[in-house]
Amino acid sequence: MSNMSYCRFENTSSDLLDCREHILDKLTGDYEPRARVQLVRLCADILEQVGFSVTDNDNEQPISKDLIKANLERFCQDNDDDDVDDV
Repeated sequence: MSNMSYCRFENTSSDLLDCREHILDKLTGDYEPRARVQLVRLCADILEQVGFSVTDNDNEQPISKDLIKANLERFCQDNDDDDVDDV
């Protein structure tokens, strides 16, 4: 369901705050691991649209889906989450 234009950012901001709180949680279902990677990529795209340069801190490479997946795998392993392998 799409947001009404008068509250688009308010509603999305609230949902995004919830996602931030749970970004490394163990995920269930087939789509959620993929959606998590898509969300991170979308956040990078939004930052780039407003003038930020989003790169990997380790080697200054542009953020790619594979890089996001690798970073999520690393962080989720610390939380015993193996769902990122399905992305």
